[in-house]
Amino acid sequence: MKNYDVSVILTTYNSTKTIERAFKSILEQQTKYPFEIIIVDDGSKDGTIEIIDQYASIYSNVTSVKQQNSGLSAARNHGMQNAHGKYVMFSDDDDEYDKDYINNVMNKSHGNKLVVAGIKKVLQNGNIEVENESILKNATSNYNLIEKYLVDNKEMDVGAWNKLYDLQVIRSNKISFVNKKFFEDSLFVLKYLKKINYNEIGFVEKPEYIIYKRDGSITNSFEPQLEQRCHKYINDVKEIISVGGKVPNYFDSFKARIDLYFVHRNILMNNKWTPKEQHNFLKSDLKINYFKFLNKKYAIALGIAGFLPNLYIKLYKKQFAK
Repeated sequence: MKNYDVSVILTTYNSTKTIERAFKSILEQQTKYPFEIIIVDDGSKDGTIEIIDQYASIYSNVTSVKQQNSGLSAARNHGMQNAHGKYVMFSDDDDEYDKDYINNVMNKSHGNKLVVAGIKKVLQNGNIEVENESILKNATSNYNLIEKYLVDNKEMDVGAWNKLYDLQVIRSNKISFVNKKFFEDSLFVLKYLKKINYNEIGFVEKPEYIIYKRDGSITNSFEPQLEQRCHKYINDVKEIISVGGKVPNYFDSFKARIDLYFVHRNILMNNKWTPKEQHNFLKSDLKINYFKFLNKKYAIALGIAGFLPNLYIKLYKKQFAK
């Protein structure tokens, strides 16, 4: 069996409209590092399977894997089980990589167990947003690394897809994705960060992973289980970071950020959401220890959202007005 430096796990589900773009962006990487592409289909019904089988029959470094519809996390785990590279990376079927992604992240892999690249977000209206500087870069200790990750993160920090991981770290520590619909990437990255040192991370400050944001990714209907899922995520994180039954002193600020996330989703998607409900929900977060580790932006947001909910709802909706 051929040795590969990188295993690229491309997960698919009913993606006939986008799979070619995603696949070609990986296949046509301009790199000196040998890589394989493992395409895991999560029970597609639209012809995606026929497309990926064709890819596997043409290219010797492409493997097609099928599973019954079990979710994104199960598909990624399935891909890792079939990976033969020293490093592994993940791609969604509607996004793409710049042509030098593998070369750039692999060049930063020497002496590192994680490499984080910048991202480019292409919005539905054609606007582009770029994130190219990870908050993890300024970490000064393992403790500080996790604090920054949980309290100060941006999308490029918590996403699973713009990173190069050491497969041996994943396998030796039995790190896997868990289907949660929300936060599954965040938990995976958190568990990985807990198993490496803060100075074993390389950075590519260039937007190498391109995310296409669809209107459907923030739906017009409210997710009834969102509060339950947020609470579950908070409890999962608590379990991972607690030492001797005690949580770190930044935990309350982390909880406040997740509570703000819940508020933001309600403002945008829940027509029944009220200022009074918002105030009551955030009431327990309006204590000094919850503000302590938040950056200025989120500290101000928490204060206005909790104490002046009418104003905050108007301001937040205005940001997303078309």
